[in-house]
Amino acid sequence: MHTISDLLPKNGGAAIQMEDEIAGICAALGAAMSGKRSLTATSGPGISLKAENIGLGYIAEVPLVIIDVMRGGPSTGLPTRVQQGDINQVKAPTHGDFKSITVCASTLEECYTETVRAFNLADRFMQPVFVLLDETIGHMSGKATLPDLEGVKNSIVPRRVFEGDAKD
Repeated sequence: MHTISDLLPKNGGAAIQMEDEIAGICAALGAAMSGKRSLTATSGPGISLKAENIGLGYIAEVPLVIIDVMRGGPSTGLPTRVQQGDINQVKAPTHGDFKSITVCASTLEECYTETVRAFNLADRFMQPVFVLLDETIGHMSGKATLPDLEGVKNSIVPRRVFEGDAKD
């Protein structure tokens, strides 16, 4: 959080830490509804708390990225145990017949590339998209060989925002 809070403002973005999971998804939805690319992150139990507002994202067709760092165990889980226990939960994370688009990162490099991919999918299909990774990757630090930044910039789909009145 400290690193991204320093880097995002230097690159035209913002990072805010909300008081809980529900406020986090509501802030991310609000930013996305105003035309900003928006992301929220949590660990397994947080998806349960975000579920109602994930449904709002689907029904309102809000492009949003949700990162879920899966950890083992039910309820609040075991923060140092590895498990891919949220896969079924993110397949259908809210009531109704909405099915999610989910990408999974298995390396540090994929955390980067799959997040870019998730933003593009969210914008294309106008819905929340999940990025899953397990606890091991969530706690990992190390060097990652990232793709050429120009190539990544070229892969980003420009976001279209309606600017006009109902007559247009």
